[in-house]
Amino acid sequence: MHDDLGADLSNLLLVTRMGLQQSKTSNNTSDTFSKLEQLTTESVQKIDNIIWALSSGKDNVPELINYLEKYFLQFKSNLGLNGSFSMTGMMPEKTLSANVRRGIYLVAKEVLNNSAKHARCTQIDMKIIVQTEFMEISIQDNGIGMNPNENNSERNGIKNIISRMEQIGGTFNIESKNGNGTKSTIILHLT
Repeated sequence: MHDDLGADLSNLLLVTRMGLQQSKTSNNTSDTFSKLEQLTTESVQKIDNIIWALSSGKDNVPELINYLEKYFLQFKSNLGLNGSFSMTGMMPEKTLSANVRRGIYLVAKEVLNNSAKHARCTQIDMKIIVQTEFMEISIQDNGIGMNPNENNSERNGIKNIISRMEQIGGTFNIESKNGNGTKSTIILHLT
């Protein structure tokens, strides 16, 4: 995350300098300032993510769910996607380590990005079910789908998600067929 944020801040500085140079020679600097706004927004979000991940006051299931809901709604809004968020079940005050919270967040973020980028969906829904012994997060889109068994370089992302979930004691499942959308299920065992 540190390298990612550092690269964004370097890009932000570069785009700012370019904007300053263009403003001296041109009246049309809206593209540069749009990039500047985007880079600034992404950098602020990454700083917010770091603070959230390291905050011991946010180390429980309800805080993780609140953060995922906030991220999902902002993500959907930024891309102009339709969809809904729902949560059912109990809200145990189960403590989660920073590593587990960050892992779940990064997996959910990756799944959402894949739906928007690769599946080209227009509708995406996030549903969270919480019970005493587990939390299940399902993300379903109406995109072009995929064949999960197909040998494709993009499948490395799925392998990385599975590995990340195994490292934090969870599981990941994906159901999809070409042309029929995709449903990803993230399960974290809370016992």
